[in-house]
Amino acid sequence: GSLTVHTWDTETGKDAVSVDLKANLGLSGKLALSPDGTRVAVLAERPKDGTTAYRLTQFDCMTGKPTGTMDLPVEGYASDSVLNFDTAGRQVVVGLKGSVVVCDFQRGTARLLARADGVAADLAFSTEGNRVAVVGQKAVRVIDPATGKDAVPLPVAESPAWATIYDDHLK
Repeated sequence: GSLTVHTWDTETGKDAVSVDLKANLGLSGKLALSPDGTRVAVLAERPKDGTTAYRLTQFDCMTGKPTGTMDLPVEGYASDSVLNFDTAGRQVVVGLKGSVVVCDFQRGTARLLARADGVAADLAFSTEGNRVAVVGQKAVRVIDPATGKDAVPLPVAESPAWATIYDDHLK
């Protein structure tokens, strides 16, 4: 199948721009839409020396053209990956099995923020961008993205945590 991103004109209902990401770049991963709806970030798996590596590509939704690409500094398994933009639309946080990575397209950087136990079910930046919440199967962590350290100690959950975190709850 295809992985196509569509931008529609809501006045006419016509398809303004369609980009088949898989046909154009062989991408077949998860995606996140920027808060203002102008960009989409797509996480793709790619073979590397017998393992799986990851690449995050950002596309302009109006032109369909890539505006940035970066390789993530981790390897592993991404079928359960999640990603989300910060509220400013400048950074993307990516949760992979065992890792949380912060990507900044303006600076062209991708850095490992933290190691994670298991799979991240969901993650979000705080409104100010000074915290990243990571929902895991047995824990919720609130991490300072500047240091990678836990910003707020939280108790370990007794059952799986799969809830979405809203930015307003992180103030």
